[in-house]
Amino acid sequence: MYSVQNTRLTLSKRKKSKINNKKGAYILEACIVFPPFIIAIILLLSLIPVMAEWENVVYAACDELRSGDIRAHFYNDKLLGQVRLNNRLNNECHFIDPIQVTKYRYRHSDGKCKDLITVSIDANFSKRVPLAIKSLDMNMKIRSRAFTGASLDEDSDKDCFNKKEDSKDVYIFPESGSKYHNKSCRCLNPACEKVYMTPAIKSRFKQCDKCKKKGYKGNQAVFCFFNSGEVYHRGDCSCVDKYYEKIQKREAISRGYSACSLCGG
Repeated sequence: MYSVQNTRLTLSKRKKSKINNKKGAYILEACIVFPPFIIAIILLLSLIPVMAEWENVVYAACDELRSGDIRAHFYNDKLLGQVRLNNRLNNECHFIDPIQVTKYRYRHSDGKCKDLITVSIDANFSKRVPLAIKSLDMNMKIRSRAFTGASLDEDSDKDCFNKKEDSKDVYIFPESGSKYHNKSCRCLNPACEKVYMTPAIKSRFKQCDKCKKKGYKGNQAVFCFFNSGEVYHRGDCSCVDKYYEKIQKREAISRGYSACSLCGG
């Protein structure tokens, strides 16, 4: 009986020793795993401000390039465009030093497309860098195509597109018509044309007294009576009853319009 109790006591000590060994193993594993895990979290958190600042750079560059694409339709913006982009990047991005436009190619060709605008930007993050990294260099390249589409005064270059007959402009009534017309068709005389505000429109027409109180946006469509009117109107103006708009002939055909029987389209 005495020897049996002794054996039970010994087994109890062995179980307790195993439990203590498991706790020690967990603590050891935690000491090994937690430091790299915490360092990784800190590294990730310190990268977030850097990526946020870089996102501001990307947005500012793309937005300025978009504006340059529009201005290219009216005048050569090569020198001022680069200066404007460089100033905006340095004014809006406060934690990047230096940041500079290293390349600004204006309306060049890559063999396939013409009128391309290509920008290269280099940036150095020295004020917000993760942990022991002294600096972080980043660069990007953005390419867009300048808007060189149809003009009110002259035809655009058709060499990169289809034949002139397929690309010529026709006029449709988008809300009530099923035919496309040419510019001299008498069906267009009593109606107004839907156009977008350009310097040519602004110099030729004045604001309508009835709807100018509501104001106009720069990219807003306006409606003009080219044959008899002297003012431009908003779409909700009472003077705008029936209007037409200009599209390319191939687009009109693809949308189901057929040629006018009076003018032949």
